[in-house]
Amino acid sequence: TNYYNQTSTLISIDILGETTATFDKVPLQAVYDSGDALNISVYYEDSIKSLILSGANLYIFVNTRSNPYSTTIYDYGDGNYNITIDFTDTIFNGYGPFNLIIDVNKTNYYNQTSTLISINIRGETVVTFTNVPDQTYFNSDDSFTVHVQHNDSVKVSSMSDGVITVWVDNDDYTINASITYNFAAEYWEVDFDFTVWEFRGYGWFTIKVEINKTYYYNDTTSFNIFVGGPTTATFDKDPVQAIYDSGDTLNISVYYEDTTLTTGISGANLAIFVNNRSNPYSTTIYDYGDGNYNITIDFTDSIFNGYGPFNLIVDVNSTNYYNQTSTPINIDIRGETTPTFDKNPNKFVYNSGDALNISVYYEDTLRSLGI
Repeated sequence: TNYYNQTSTLISIDILGETTATFDKVPLQAVYDSGDALNISVYYEDSIKSLILSGANLYIFVNTRSNPYSTTIYDYGDGNYNITIDFTDTIFNGYGPFNLIIDVNKTNYYNQTSTLISINIRGETVVTFTNVPDQTYFNSDDSFTVHVQHNDSVKVSSMSDGVITVWVDNDDYTINASITYNFAAEYWEVDFDFTVWEFRGYGWFTIKVEINKTYYYNDTTSFNIFVGGPTTATFDKDPVQAIYDSGDTLNISVYYEDTTLTTGISGANLAIFVNNRSNPYSTTIYDYGDGNYNITIDFTDSIFNGYGPFNLIVDVNSTNYYNQTSTPINIDIRGETTPTFDKNPNKFVYNSGDALNISVYYEDTLRSLGI
């Protein structure tokens, strides 16, 4: 009263609403397949008034704030928001580990930022393994290839940058395999060479082919094949003659060869038959260790009793190799003999009325047996 009133100039204040925000992955898991659906739910609240905050702006970044990510965001109008993450978006190319950063802001309210939301994405694949030719049994000089078609099944695209590893039994064959990518046909070609050391000795082998690519699911195929060795064999008589005396020595030399490697095969089994396979003949066989063998034929063996013409059949076989059989080896044996002739009685002059006998003894001289 009795004084002039006074009024302040405008006193400006700026009030920012205090907020809280929660960020949750749905579903919550360590690794996501590239075809999975991932949603991030956000709840944004005025923490003083316990009021929901709708109409906020949400921003998503991948790994760093210099890498913004645009996607579908749904505002439910009750402080809840849903962010849809699509792993096929180019920002996730290559898959693997990523960190998501989410900012939530609304005018006159404090912004909220999520802690790093870690996700790990694995690419889903479709892999087709095709054997060319599709068979189990091979010769060592055959060609064999496995085609590997490696596709990203979610993006429906082929991939040419995988890593292929090959095993033969438990041996890593990758360094010896020829592995190339056929861009026109969109598959890998894994070529096998049966002459390398992993296949030595031939026989049954377990082949395993694996393809992998970082941050993708690996795939493997495994199958068994048999590799047999083609062979040739030569059979020679020594000496070569039309007729053999029963006291002669006959040797049959055999050379047994791996035709793919052009090397002799040692350790083979040799079987000899006389005239037919129901008549086996056992004798001395010498293995020189270089594919050469010697068979000794003894004409005094009982199987040659009576001498005369015979046909020898020789079989050669070794495990995992093709067997070989000689054509009939013809021999004609003549028995060596000695005779004695004796007069009885033994005199110089006989009377016309005498009887004279001549005794003859005919002997197989090698067997010391009368004939």
